[in-house]
This record gives sequence, C-alpha cells and structure tokens, in this order.
Amino acid sequence: MDSVHAGFWLLGLVALASLIGAWWRYRDGRVRESDGQRVKLTDTELSDWGEHATLVQFSTEMCSRCPGTRRFLRQVAAEYEGVIATEIDLTHRADLASEYGILQTPTVFIVDGYGRVQATVAGVPKADSFRTTLSDIVRRPRDDYAI
Repeated sequence: MDSVHAGFWLLGLVALASLIGAWWRYRDGRVRESDGQRVKLTDTELSDWGEHATLVQFSTEMCSRCPGTRRFLRQVAAEYEGVIATEIDLTHRADLASEYGILQTPTVFIVDGYGRVQATVAGVPKADSFRTTLSDIVRRPRDDYAI
C-alpha cells in the first residue's frame, strides 16, 4: 500500500471516529421516554418512593460524572413536592445493570408514583429537558398512568 492509500484510510478512520463521537455526544444526556416498565427494587436498594416521582440514579464507584449528577438530581427533587432523588451503586449489583439494560453511568430513571419508568437518561441529564419532562410527569393526573 502506498502512502496515498494509507493517507485515505487514515482520513477515513478519523472521519468515522468523529462521526461516532458526535453521535455519542448528541445522545448523551438526552431524556428519552420509556415504555413504562415497572421497577422492581427491593427495600435494600430503595427504602422510600416519592409520591409523584422518584429520580433513580444508577452509578458506580469509579464514575467521575456521578457526583455532579447526584447534586443536580437532589436540587431538582427539592424543587418539586412529592419528588425524591436516590442513588443505586451498580458496582456490586451488576444484575440490575443487566436487568434494566444500563450500559453507562450515570443513568437516571424518572419513575412515577406507581413505580413505572416514564423516562430515562443515559449520561448527565440536560437540565432544561429533564425539568420539562419531570414537570410533565408530576403534573399528569394520576389516572393517566394508573395500573
């Protein structure tokens, strides 16, 4: 292979890596609606549920972005009545990561008052869209997502 072909291959690999990075960055922190899967956490993971919503953060011991996300979620939960924030460390609970398809930390579930996942965020939540989604869930009549 001559240097021209090698240069084209190198340029192609750089372009591909850039596209993957741009896609990952676009996807990271976006709030996505969920299918309403019921969260099955035991008392050891979560001792209290919020009346209107629970913000469940899945993290690990080595997650560098998790402490900032924890502070953000606690701040947001304090802004709403009946909303609490909690954190589950997946370091010793890999079974939960498998069960809920968690591929990165932090991952946040917005769980309604009935224990159903209404939205998920992979990565650090984008503040505006996160608050908008949470407001919609909190203001939604409970009959709209009743069992």
